[in-house]
Formats: sequence, structure tokens, C-alpha cells
Amino acid sequence: MRCLLGPETGCVWAAAVVTLIHGSGREGLRVSTVNIKEEARKLIERMPDESTWDDLMHEIYVRQAIESGLADSQAGRTASVRTVRSEFGLEK
Repeated sequence: MRCLLGPETGCVWAAAVVTLIHGSGREGLRVSTVNIKEEARKLIERMPDESTWDDLMHEIYVRQAIESGLADSQAGRTASVRTVRSEFGLEK
């Protein structure tokens, strides 16, 4: 998959994530409630005309994964790098 807005501006999903985060630091992190259909329309409009179905599916998948991760973080469902490395037997 390719970055749809070019390396100088970041990917479509990276631009969209900025609109989801409000506040600063872990205490201020919250995910906005968004109208999914409207956000999908905006994402599609930012994509080049020559985009493929695979490009669209990739952008949607990445966006959903980021939103899910932000929700997990907000709910305290996180683990430190040290804990994860230890659980998988990786070097520290």
C-alpha cells in the first residue's frame, strides 16, 4: 500500500487521527464520537482518483485500528514495553 497524500504531508489516516485526539497527555486523551458515514466520505474525497478498492480498505483498516488503540488507551487497557517483552521472552 502507498501513502495517499505523499511523504511531505503524511497518509490520509494520519491526518484523520489528528481530528480524533483532544487534550494533551494521557489524562486529556479522549476519542471523539464521529459520524462514521461522514468520516468515510471525507476519507474517500482525500484519496486520489486512481485509488483502488485495496487502497480504500487499507485506509479504513488503519483508521479503525488507530481508533481501537486510542479507545484501549483511554480505558487503561495498556501494557508497558517491559511487560510485553517479558511475556514474550524478548531481551530488555
